[in-house]
Amino acid sequence: MKKSLILFMLMIGLAKAQIVNIPDVNFKAYLLSNPEINTDYDSQIQVSEAAAFTGTIDVYNLGINDMTGIEFFVNLTTLKCGWNNISNLDVSKNSKLKALYCFLNQLTTLDVSKNLQLSILWCAGNKLTNLDISKNIELESLYCEGNQFSSLDLSENISLNSLSCGRNQFITLDLSKNTNLTWLYCNTNPLLTSLNLKNGNNTKLGSIYIVENPNLICVQVDDVNYANSQPSHLWTKDAIASYSTNCILSATETEKKQIRLYPNPAKDFINFSDEVSNIKITDLSGKVIKQIPNSEKSINVSKLMKGTYIITAVSKSGELITKKFIKE
Repeated sequence: MKKSLILFMLMIGLAKAQIVNIPDVNFKAYLLSNPEINTDYDSQIQVSEAAAFTGTIDVYNLGINDMTGIEFFVNLTTLKCGWNNISNLDVSKNSKLKALYCFLNQLTTLDVSKNLQLSILWCAGNKLTNLDISKNIELESLYCEGNQFSSLDLSENISLNSLSCGRNQFITLDLSKNTNLTWLYCNTNPLLTSLNLKNGNNTKLGSIYIVENPNLICVQVDDVNYANSQPSHLWTKDAIASYSTNCILSATETEKKQIRLYPNPAKDFINFSDEVSNIKITDLSGKVIKQIPNSEKSINVSKLMKGTYIITAVSKSGELITKKFIKE
């Protein structure tokens, strides 16, 4: 009798051990309602059911806070969990994952180093500051706009053909190794000063959108004439930016020709060492604050709010001047 009781308790324990822990009620409700996952139609998801599933989990906009349990879906190929309130997502056990759509959540970290088959990653609209995709050499599509990246190493992602990385804090972005790139959307990076598109295959670049980058005055490309010949609705950039095959050299030459701006910081007036025209002041988001088409040597900035601004103007010789100044 005692042995039978022990055996019975062991069987109960084993049964419980085979059930996937899914604390989020909305996530669990979705899994239970999917007959391709909950194949025995009971009130739990067994480990065997999770492991057997090879399709797509689509839990867009279901009010999910916790994706605990996803780690048991070891053969999952596509995960769509965007438009939720997920702050932690562990996909380290989902080694067969090919597509991950986790945009518009509350993620501060994301580890995809174990997802070697990943070809699509959409993680836009989170709170990510770093993303290591050096091992994701199969990656073809990356949408990471609306995060807090200051840098992103894409040198190992040779298969990458589409990249959307707007509304971040990039200072430099090097795409010189991405020879398969066909589409780039990189707007509203107020700190971006360097963009290298010189990958030896610019003729494959069908569309680029790189506007509202007030500090980006030079874009490095394969061929300046080819870049300038592209329709503006396909290759779209800010007016202050120009194409060059060597932006380092261009920046050096431009600096020599630039007119001095003083005082900086300024309280009431900003002065130029020579007369300039087409003056434009923008904030760091790229929003135009003030424009003066006339030729001037001094402008009134007393009504500007305190902060950092970008001022652009054109010299008498036609050179573009771009400076950052602080309003006290």
